[in-house]
Amino acid sequence: MIGFVIALKNELPNLLKEFINFSVLKQNGYDIFIWKQHNHSACLIYSGVGKVNAAMATQTLINSCKVTNIINIGSCGAIKPNVHLNNVIIPKIVSYFDIDLTAFGYEPNRLPHLPVQFKIDQALIKKIRKILQPLNYKISHDELVTGETFINQNNFKNFKISKNAIVVDMEGAAIVQTCKHNNIPCVIIKIVSDSIFDKNKNEISWKNNILPISKIINQTFSSLVFKL
Repeated sequence: MIGFVIALKNELPNLLKEFINFSVLKQNGYDIFIWKQHNHSACLIYSGVGKVNAAMATQTLINSCKVTNIINIGSCGAIKPNVHLNNVIIPKIVSYFDIDLTAFGYEPNRLPHLPVQFKIDQALIKKIRKILQPLNYKISHDELVTGETFINQNNFKNFKISKNAIVVDMEGAAIVQTCKHNNIPCVIIKIVSDSIFDKNKNEISWKNNILPISKIINQTFSSLVFKL
């Protein structure tokens, strides 16, 4: 069974209208939506925003369903000027941007007993790219960084963000860390909804762009749900 973690319902608003033959498993305060079609099965959970919410939802999905892979699809913000609205990011590396244990001798953004960067399953990325190829996405595999802060023009310089990172989100690295702890292959797919280089505040850009972004997320989910 393939598992999907989505942060917000407005990132995938028409899910239950388009995929109507589902069952619901209630677990740990979550609704887990389950689909079965021929020899394929899939489940989805809405996690809510942030690292802790994402980790809890991911672990609930792993504990409740016999998932073989987990895919996180959602929006992200650009922190490099050459990354544009609607670009699709499937990072090969994810890390955090808001962890500081340097007082104890750790590198910035490193948790004890864990690497600074988490590497994504390359075989699963390759498989997903092949499935998504007919959609003609412009896909980048550069680094994604995750933190509890919505990054904008005003606070960007307050964090020691990896120089190789091109986008930020609030869930990705926590989902990957949870999956690695459980030995479950995981891939993150993000669509750029805003940028710190926007003329408007990028929180306004996110609100304005989330509807068109949700159509790309829906298209991506629809392409993958019964093919992995």
